[in-house]
Amino acid sequence: MRNSFFISGKNIGYHMKKKILIPILIILAVAAIVVFTRKSDTQKIGLVYIADAEAIDLAKIGLTEQLDSLGLKVEIEYANAFGEPKNINNIVNSFKQKKYQAILALTTPCAQIAQQQIKEQPIVFVGVSNPIAAGLVKTLDNGYENVTGTMSNDPVFINVKLAKMLFPEIKKIGIIYSANEANSQSIIQTLEDSIRVTNMPIILIKKIVNQTADVYPVLNSLVKDVDALFLINDNATSSTSELIINTADKANKPVFSCDIESVKKGALFTYGLNYKDEGIAAANILYEILIEKKKPADIPVFVNNKYYLYINKVLFEKYPISRKKIGSPFFEVD
Repeated sequence: MRNSFFISGKNIGYHMKKKILIPILIILAVAAIVVFTRKSDTQKIGLVYIADAEAIDLAKIGLTEQLDSLGLKVEIEYANAFGEPKNINNIVNSFKQKKYQAILALTTPCAQIAQQQIKEQPIVFVGVSNPIAAGLVKTLDNGYENVTGTMSNDPVFINVKLAKMLFPEIKKIGIIYSANEANSQSIIQTLEDSIRVTNMPIILIKKIVNQTADVYPVLNSLVKDVDALFLINDNATSSTSELIINTADKANKPVFSCDIESVKKGALFTYGLNYKDEGIAAANILYEILIEKKKPADIPVFVNNKYYLYINKVLFEKYPISRKKIGSPFFEVD
């Protein structure tokens, strides 16, 4: 009997251990699944931008803040092309090889090269003034193939009208822009058409540059031939805006802009966009693609047409212009 009881007790001990062990294994397995799921929840994204600029910084801030607000866990590789198209090619090819779940392309040149090289991964462009003219999409009502994004609808003509109102003596406005940017060419064409249609007595003096290094010599000759300078949404001038503003100021030539950040650097005013809004919109598009599993082709292009009037207080201190003359609510920048 003792032997029988001893054997039975041994079996009971074994079965009890087994019963305890099974739940432990299940818990460990579930924990492993949770850990794995959390890791897999983190989306890997590549972000390429043409060069350092305040507008790009604002877009990145809006992007990361909104991604966090949406609860979308992402790892972003930021890659600066330093104004070189060949660098964009290398960066985009690297993103393609790494098989990132989405590619963010800030500015037109980056978006165009990304579209040319990448056909499988979703591409979200940001800060493109005319995505149709750039060949990125066929219509703003939806994306095209694996591409969609945000459009910067810069109110360039309104800025020229405001400049003419504040400085009636202005007749020649100088603009520097990049030769290889469809974005800038579209802005210039729109501006020239608007001036012609309205018979505004303004002549645009245009200077084309191939790279940021060309801006300084071109600027020195241009500032002598114009009454004012207009900084449009162009990568070459965005990254050299402080140089342009300081040079114009020494020549007593007013500078106005499409860019809020340029006003903080000394441009007199802008009626323009806050590129943080486009970063927020890009995050929302990423959420639709990565979480809701929508195809880029089914997502409309976000058109940024929320405008802000920013005026540098220098306008009122240096020129005989009163705040009442503005006639609209505005943000005053120190």
